[in-house]
Amino acid sequence: MIKQKLIVANWKENPESLEVAEKLLKISNLKITPNPSLSRGEQVCEFKILHAVPSIYAGVLAKETNTIILQNISEFEGGSHTGEISVKQMFDCGIKTSIIGHSETRLSPTNPKGDENVQVNLKAKSLIGDGTGFLLCVGEYERAIGNHFDFVKQQLEECLKDIPPSEIADNVIAYEPVWAIGKNAKRVATEAEIIEMMKFIKNFVKEKWGVETHVLYGGSVDENNAKQILELEEVDGLLIGRASSNPGTWEKLLINISENVPMTNSNTKKALKYNTISDLNIQKDAVVLLRLDLNVPINEKGEIVNDFRIQESLPTIKMLQELGAKIIIIAHREKGDFKIVAEYLKNKIANFKFIKHPPSEAVASVDPLDKGDTSAQVQQMHSGDVLLLDNLRLNEGEKKNDENFAKSLANLAGPDGFYINEAFSASHREHASILGIPKILGAGRCALGPKFIEEITKLGLALEPKHPMLLIVGGAKFDTKLAMLEKFLNLADNIFVGGALAHNFWKQKFNYNLGKSLLDQEVKLSSEVLNASKIILPADIMVESREVKKPNEVMDNERIVDFGEKSLSTILNLAEKANTIVWNGPLGYYEGGYESGTKNLLVGLANLQMQFPEKVIILGGGDTVTEIDRTNEQLENDGKEKMRFTHVSTGGGAMIDFLSNGTLPGIESVTNSL
Repeated sequence: MIKQKLIVANWKENPESLEVAEKLLKISNLKITPNPSLSRGEQVCEFKILHAVPSIYAGVLAKETNTIILQNISEFEGGSHTGEISVKQMFDCGIKTSIIGHSETRLSPTNPKGDENVQVNLKAKSLIGDGTGFLLCVGEYERAIGNHFDFVKQQLEECLKDIPPSEIADNVIAYEPVWAIGKNAKRVATEAEIIEMMKFIKNFVKEKWGVETHVLYGGSVDENNAKQILELEEVDGLLIGRASSNPGTWEKLLINISENVPMTNSNTKKALKYNTISDLNIQKDAVVLLRLDLNVPINEKGEIVNDFRIQESLPTIKMLQELGAKIIIIAHREKGDFKIVAEYLKNKIANFKFIKHPPSEAVASVDPLDKGDTSAQVQQMHSGDVLLLDNLRLNEGEKKNDENFAKSLANLAGPDGFYINEAFSASHREHASILGIPKILGAGRCALGPKFIEEITKLGLALEPKHPMLLIVGGAKFDTKLAMLEKFLNLADNIFVGGALAHNFWKQKFNYNLGKSLLDQEVKLSSEVLNASKIILPADIMVESREVKKPNEVMDNERIVDFGEKSLSTILNLAEKANTIVWNGPLGYYEGGYESGTKNLLVGLANLQMQFPEKVIILGGGDTVTEIDRTNEQLENDGKEKMRFTHVSTGGGAMIDFLSNGTLPGIESVTNSL
């Protein structure tokens, strides 16, 4: 007997016709048709499918299948208000279950007329008995520290008030992190956050009512992430919205979760065998070495220009604080100390301390601000304390992956401490804090952080893309991107090469006069790359005088600094037809003030993402991220909605290496430690 998980297809976006609705049911039936070779009672699949359908189709479809449930129900037992369906009416149609408390029907900041917990409770009471039941949705609107547990706890207590424990055990709960759903989502929920809340709900129900309960996850589940989420042991099923109401995405989703589809090591925990934070079972007062990337740009005024990498790290720090860990942050900058970064973090993190040390001394023997040493500072830490060590690269042992330096860091964790790598953007480096520490701590004590896992999961979408796929490559360093370019000749349908990288094509293929333009003389492109029909170059360029001309019209004293409107139009036309778009690196001399092309392309892609949310649009590279933040700040000041994409990577070189190789030294070190 295969353990079943429950899949609830919630057709929030009504199918445009009854014909489409029946097509969706047919797709589902192909996945749950019994196998005649099995004896009665045996299950042929790992999941059961239910369909929460619009009320206009409910009665008709319920005659065709017993998998129909309602999206909402009236709180009144007999008749109902105009447009509502009562429990009796539902039962008479042969439907026995309804969703209640869904995030779109609840009282919320965006729905002032929605149901309060007391109304949801009345609906739950109406639905129990006579063979009917409910699927109760709970979830927080914001993920404030600690408060999200209290918010969900209150919903459960009030919505299930006076419901017999046996009825709670027989019905289903779905967790909806509202902050991770729909076009206003701030970010996707991490694997660790999903597991954390699943455990909390199950434990609370067990403690409060003494029964076990089934808990589904329902936060922006789609055809690409459904399998990964469903494979989590703590998840009993999925509540799926948009992806379940489109025949194409629904069929792909069911294929992905029901068949043994080959998975690359870039996409799944199962293939890479890495630990998550939950796997480490971190207890109160455990010491955690948390590797972050705090290599943020700082201007001449001592101001952090782009805090994206820091902001991405904060949820993990706060998660570990909630677990009661003692957190030691180890990180790097290209040069200089962490004084400015520490001042920033002091205002973001509770119980924060910073140890500054001379660049010539190893971490284990530094002289911190008081007269003790780092080890003594660690001994004095309490549950929830955060200690930031100074820039690791101030010690030459970091870049050399020196064993003694790695030991001095690993020793800070003590005999029972842990190491978590949350520095995706630094994990293409073979440095002591990336390779050395996991090797020393060994099996069971190392993990990838939730943001790291999100990075490789989202970037994995590019390695198994939805076609057509468009790759956009910019920047100046061709040697770092050539491997990725060669790999995607077989993966992408179109590749737009811009920035200084295009100069090598023009010079080596056409021998254009490029004037004073930047050119990587050491890179020699193969004939396969030079003559690839899918590679597209800019049709027009901008020189320093801001005159726009053709690439073959550059004068001896001129320098190419950006691309023109024709090139922008070409990229956006390709992007409109593409289902997967990946962009790494600016397409102009961004740092010299020629950012208009990059900015216009960002805005164009953001508009496409808003218009077609099903498109996978992945961006990365330091300058690209800086422009996203700069543009979003301006949009916010103007009272406009900020740009959002499927994923914005914290990595530049790491993103390139991962897309080129499907893995990174930082991933392999944690994987090998198992």
